[in-house]
Amino acid sequence: MNSLLKEMRNVSYVCNLKQRIALLPKELQIEIAEYNVDHRIALSRVHQEMKEMKEYNDSLDYCDNDMCESSISKWYCIESKIMNDTYYFCDDYCASYGSWSIKYDMRKSRRNVNITN
Repeated sequence: MNSLLKEMRNVSYVCNLKQRIALLPKELQIEIAEYNVDHRIALSRVHQEMKEMKEYNDSLDYCDNDMCESSISKWYCIESKIMNDTYYFCDDYCASYGSWSIKYDMRKSRRNVNITN
């Protein structure tokens, strides 16, 4: 008896919904009629792929050696902290030369600040 009551309520709800949709402007009725519930499932997969691509693209960076600048992934690179900043290098050579170059530029810029003051 309980399931019959639920079914009757569903039928009543659907009929009431159809009547309310009929009162809407024609453009909205067309939009509602074209809505496909399965589209949401497929779209959620697309959104997941886009999220993964964004995470991957956010992990891409360039080698901080100013003479190299090759594209690298932050997951597979040499990470170096210099003066509380994080720098990424593609290999040991770039890490060595790049960190020397960055430190040199920092020393040089401090010298210029001291000269102008």
